[in-house]
Amino acid sequence: MNLNLEKKIVLVCGSSKGIGLSIAERFLNEQCKVILSSRNILKNNNLKKELSKKYDVNDFLILNCDFSKISSIKQLRNKIIKRFKKIDILITNSGLSKGQNKLKKNQKFWEKSWSANFNTCIFPITLFINDLEKSHGSILCISSIAGVEYLPAPTSYSVAKSAINTLVKILSKKYGSRVRVNAIAPGNIIFKGSVWDKKIKANKKKVLNYIKENVPQKRFGRPQEVADLAIFLSSDKAGFISGEIINIDGGQTNNF
Repeated sequence: MNLNLEKKIVLVCGSSKGIGLSIAERFLNEQCKVILSSRNILKNNNLKKELSKKYDVNDFLILNCDFSKISSIKQLRNKIIKRFKKIDILITNSGLSKGQNKLKKNQKFWEKSWSANFNTCIFPITLFINDLEKSHGSILCISSIAGVEYLPAPTSYSVAKSAINTLVKILSKKYGSRVRVNAIAPGNIIFKGSVWDKKIKANKKKVLNYIKENVPQKRFGRPQEVADLAIFLSSDKAGFISGEIINIDGGQTNNF
């Protein structure tokens, strides 16, 4: 299927590894111009070398950005517009899933979680929305099934992801035909260094039993599977899809 994404300018927030990196590479495979960015992405000395083996170095840009800080995103935006003159697609993927199920009385804990999981979504949208209106672009937020229904995930994380889902619905109404806005809600996605990877190393039997009991497909999802969905939703082939939160969870959730 030709998705007609060639030469689109794409910013993938939180793209140093896992889902974000897979999405960035998927766009590069579609011959897009991709900006990979996260807070410390330039510390990964091998990333540019690895991408350069597969893709033209003129097709990607790797830049540090703390998406919880407006000032950092402004600097990133200036670099992108100076280099590419516009932006067509924004993917917000930054987040922090660490935490606890019990309620925390510590204000700083909640502020940190909200900043890491919600502000890193709303701040880049706020800074790039005018550019996306000009290009009639697309926004795709990487949320979580923890924001769709109750799961034994960290409470603060679930609340922030739920807020992202509400934000997507609101923005899709406000921006109508000018900017499409959607979200993907992944389930249990595993990759090297992920939360699930660490949990398996700590107690493999317990984790695999959880997956078998709660996921009808009885397996983890892969970042590449999320990336395939992200590519389609960002393309003109999904031109009539907006305001949707699409689960990719192997059938785990129960909502209709």
